[in-house]
Amino acid sequence: MTGMNQSFPSETAIPVVFFGCYMFVILLITILTVVVFCRIFAKAGYHWALGLIVLIPVGNIIMLLILAFSEWPIQRQLRAYQQAQMAPPPGQPHQSFRGV
Repeated sequence: MTGMNQSFPSETAIPVVFFGCYMFVILLITILTVVVFCRIFAKAGYHWALGLIVLIPVGNIIMLLILAFSEWPIQRQLRAYQQAQMAPPPGQPHQSFRGV
């Protein structure tokens, strides 16, 4: 009987291996979440490091609210660019004011 007990893992080895695998998966999910949030903030025109706030409890909810309801820096830049493109050159009237 003693030989049979030695071929199976000890009673504590199975929970330790399971816990190790569980923690590894949690770590991978956390890293993936942080990378995704960092990329989202960078593409929105914010500093990429704002994505690290998701590591703080309730930080992910706050960051999603900021992203949903604030004007993104990239939107401000686009609006400024569009307004600069539509402005008439200095000294010339706007196209709609020219006589036909």
